[in-house]
Amino acid sequence: MQRIIYEQENGVLAIIVPVESAELALKDVPANTPYVIIDEAELPSDRVYRDGWRIANSAVVEDLEACRAITIKKLNVQQRIAGANSDNQVQEAAVQAPNIDSLKALHVREGLHALHEL
Repeated sequence: MQRIIYEQENGVLAIIVPVESAELALKDVPANTPYVIIDEAELPSDRVYRDGWRIANSAVVEDLEACRAITIKKLNVQQRIAGANSDNQVQEAAVQAPNIDSLKALHVREGLHALHEL
């Protein structure tokens, strides 16, 4: 199935999933915005770095510098979670990074504290 991809103002790619046809769905692309129509199978399979996806030569590729920045941000958040003294601090840290679930973060912190007590 085809997807319409365009870059939003924030730099993150928007992915439109046409219901009927790509041509009919083009009305949802903002005026004067470059876009590509690709097959779903051409999208990167790993969505962890979706905010680092870019359009290049009519394809969706992972921008290595953007992916690196995402990884560093996630690692920093994980370090803040591991050192958090309260559930509120964990939740505040989890909000800072994409794909970090607050509940999962709480469990990770509890596990780390249990290890320190051994």
